[in-house]
Amino acid sequence: MRISEHFDFEEFSSRDYHLLTPMQTGMLDNLCKSVLEPLRKFCGMHITIISGIRFPSDNNRLRREGYNPSETSDHLFGNVTKLRDPAKVKRFGRYYSYSVGACDIVPEIGTKQLWDEIKPYFDRANNLINLPQPIGSIRIGQLIYEMWEDKSWIHVSNPVDLIYSFKVSRILTQYRICFLQTLDGGKIYESV
Repeated sequence: MRISEHFDFEEFSSRDYHLLTPMQTGMLDNLCKSVLEPLRKFCGMHITIISGIRFPSDNNRLRREGYNPSETSDHLFGNVTKLRDPAKVKRFGRYYSYSVGACDIVPEIGTKQLWDEIKPYFDRANNLINLPQPIGSIRIGQLIYEMWEDKSWIHVSNPVDLIYSFKVSRILTQYRICFLQTLDGGKIYESV
């Protein structure tokens, strides 16, 4: 099923499209049309989605494979997950359902090259990537350059206020840094 001009649902999940709620469909629609299409236009080349919609079982599988997926990952697209990290339980409760949609991308021009080319356009104060016209600003939740062993990708998520009110968004983002990088598969993140 086509989501936007260059992105299909099958790139984000191998599950049945009808499993998505209307809210999850809206998250995916925004991610494709308002975030990925402008990034694709900026780099002028194909972008491959290497990880999209996840269920809690997907996070468990990734942990078994040696990755470090966040319990509060926006990849969960609002799917409820049980939290284990005591700090996260204290902040959010035993279960988390506030994810707003994310994917991991590998652009045809190369992950590091795209990262280096868009870095000068980061507006850290407003969680924007202010690209030159005619593209303009892209509102995001997080943009993270990730590397593990010989692989690299860019994690990109919707802004929290796509779904939640100003007050709720402030609570959810007060500990969240928009622009990050990790060179060890998610064990240590640093602000960019």
